[in-house]
Amino acid sequence: MKQKNTLSMLSAFVALAMMALSAYSQNSAFSNVQNMGATLNSADNEQHMALSPNGLSLYFTSGRIGGQGSGDIWVSQRAALNSAWGPPQNLGGTVNTSDGESAPAFSLDGRTMFFFSNRAGEGENDIYISRRPDANNDFG
Repeated sequence: MKQKNTLSMLSAFVALAMMALSAYSQNSAFSNVQNMGATLNSADNEQHMALSPNGLSLYFTSGRIGGQGSGDIWVSQRAALNSAWGPPQNLGGTVNTSDGESAPAFSLDGRTMFFFSNRAGEGENDIYISRRPDANNDFG
C-alpha cells in the first residue's frame, strides 16, 4: 500500500512538472524585435547594455559625441517602468577615462557595477569595479 501511494504521488508530481514545462515552452517566445529609437541610438556604436535591477536605468557603451574617450559608459533613465527612456548621459570621469570602458554589469542590489577598460592595468582589458551607496542614484 505504501509503495502504491508513493507511485501515485510520483506520477502526480511528474504530471504537474510536465504541465509546467508545457506552459513555459508555449509562452517562452520573444516578441518581434523593435529598435529602441533615436533617443538611445546614435550614429555611433551602441553596445553592451545592462539594465539596473530596479529597471529604471539602462547602461550601455557608446563612442558618441560628448564622451570622455574612445568608448564610454552612458546611462538613460526613465521615471517608471512604463515611461519612455530619457536622453543618455555620460557617467563622467568617475568611471570613464580617455581610454575605453565597456560592458557594464550590476550586482543584484544595484550598488556595484563591474565593467572592463583598456586603461593602463594588468593587460589589454582589465575588469574594474565601482560602488555606490544609493542603488537608485546613477551619479551619486
